Amino acid sequence: MPRSQKPRKKYRPKTSPAVAVVNPVQYVLDSFKTLSIDTLKMLAIQNHGALNILATGQGSEIEWTKLAYAVNITIELAHMGYGPEALEPARAARDALIACSQRYDKRGQFGFTGPEITAVKEALAYHDAQLEVVRLGDLEKVHAKIKNLMRSSARTISEANAGERPEGEIK
Repeated sequence: MPRSQKPRKKYRPKTSPAVAVVNPVQYVLDSFKTLSIDTLKMLAIQNHGALNILATGQGSEIEWTKLAYAVNITIELAHMGYGPEALEPARAARDALIACSQRYDKRGQFGFTGPEITAVKEALAYHDAQLEVVRLGDLEKVHAKIKNLMRSSARTISEANAGERPEGEIK
């Protein structure tokens, strides 16, 4: 005596939430362009403004996250070959941001020491130079990688990549 079976549902494939590319050829051509001057100025104002606010001790997690994001992009672009000389200053800035975060955990206020401000300023100078020459396609890849890593629960990039790189970048 056979069991009764549930009726089978009709197959409905999931639709992709990604934005459909209307003109794929133009999309590929645009990925070889660089950032516009207006965009470069806007990013520089945001990043350097965040540093100035944190340097005065009045910053919040928003400014700290902007700087951490810029430093992580600098490190990733250096790994891709866009200014490999930026790795050491960016790592010093990463260490300064980690120290700043630890100070916040202890005192409840963000702040930098003098050498830490210098390290972050130097890393931001490299970041600005990298953004002038990076192609939009490469920047999209780095942006997606950093965004996913910052969303993850991993404290560092090396934890998220399970030892892919010996140096850990900040979240």
